[in-house]
Amino acid sequence: MYWIARLHEQYGTVVRTAPDHLAYIEPEAWKDIYAHKSSSGRGNLPKDLRYYGPAPVGGASILNADDETHARLRRSISHAFSEKALIAQEPLLRQYVNLLVSRLRDTANSADKSVDIVRMYNFVTFDFMADLTFGEPLGLLEQGEYIPWVASIITSFKLIGIMWSIQSAFSFLMPLVTKTVLRGMLAKRKQHGAFAVERVDRRLARQTDRPDIWTFVLRNAESGKGLSRGEMHSNGSSIMAAGTETTASVLSGITWLLCNHHDVLDRLSREVREAFDGVGDDGPSMQALARLPYLNACLQEALRIYPPGPLGMPRVAPAGGAIICGRPTTVYVTSYAVSHSERNFYDPEGFHPERWLPDPDPCFANDKLNSAEPFSLGPRNCVGKNLAWHEMRSILTAILLNFDIELAEQMKTNWLDQKAYFVWEKPPLYIKLNPRQPKASA
Repeated sequence: MYWIARLHEQYGTVVRTAPDHLAYIEPEAWKDIYAHKSSSGRGNLPKDLRYYGPAPVGGASILNADDETHARLRRSISHAFSEKALIAQEPLLRQYVNLLVSRLRDTANSADKSVDIVRMYNFVTFDFMADLTFGEPLGLLEQGEYIPWVASIITSFKLIGIMWSIQSAFSFLMPLVTKTVLRGMLAKRKQHGAFAVERVDRRLARQTDRPDIWTFVLRNAESGKGLSRGEMHSNGSSIMAAGTETTASVLSGITWLLCNHHDVLDRLSREVREAFDGVGDDGPSMQALARLPYLNACLQEALRIYPPGPLGMPRVAPAGGAIICGRPTTVYVTSYAVSHSERNFYDPEGFHPERWLPDPDPCFANDKLNSAEPFSLGPRNCVGKNLAWHEMRSILTAILLNFDIELAEQMKTNWLDQKAYFVWEKPPLYIKLNPRQPKASA
């Protein structure tokens, strides 16, 4: 992933990364490759199915379905991520945010005061999404420990990254590699699928109106156009995987960035505390959080620097394109490379939330903000984008309302120096928590 960024720096906006594979960093490439198809025929290129194998269980998944099936699946699943659904799900999210704060207060009141915040962000996102997807939590925050299934999800992401690398350059080795080197990882992926099947079936057996994903999906199912049981299995598995590790990554990344930029941390803390000190356990509403300009700017900048999916999503360009010659070619935009290019951003390695505010400093005047698309765009963009935004705002705000944070003494190296597979391989991030008492409302 870093090497692709270096190739772009050396050779330009379009580079060949493997036989019949082209990577782009022009903002327009997002539209040409991923956006809704235009009248000129550009956009929404078909997925390269060599990179999107079948789901580990069940029927078609929103991640690998053909266009027609995808449209049906997304139409059904999107009800669970609508504004109406998010409002109904707020109390559930608040329940887990409050539990996270309670666990962090236990640490803050201890002698050491330091905690691996990556671990805690994983706990809260996995617990919340499990409750939303399966109707029951995993108990990570309660128990303070991972369960094997969470490790299987993380392994699945790593497996995807390894298989993509082999497929792009040494596709002839795939049959051998999957039967030997990757056998253990594939077994864990199957474990993840089996766990999801069991939990989805258990949830569907319960008659409930609680505002989880399946309540909205079943309530809005059109006759003959809803999800089959197998599709519920595969999409439950996909939603659970996609909605956990990625959100925890962004929260971890912004925590590192804030702790290394005290001026930004101070300004953001002031904005959050002036707006929400005294709101109580119910927390600020989704709408109130969305109105904080500097909070949103900080998250936008963290998403640019540390996109949760740093690699490109491969699509196939048909013959006859503007640049493509010969056989159909795999094309993609690498999120990390496009957002770290000096062609698109002033000081791309710097943490500058102000570039996302209205009327920024003139040095940011030529920034191509539309080149950063961490949730992709078009008909296959992240269906849970709005939920992810609400999670990130809610959790980060709760941290800043209840604690002063700083890096722990053992953090001596650059935490952002990580390996990237399909997602980041995050090392522990130890921060020191100093408890504060939010001021009571007048």
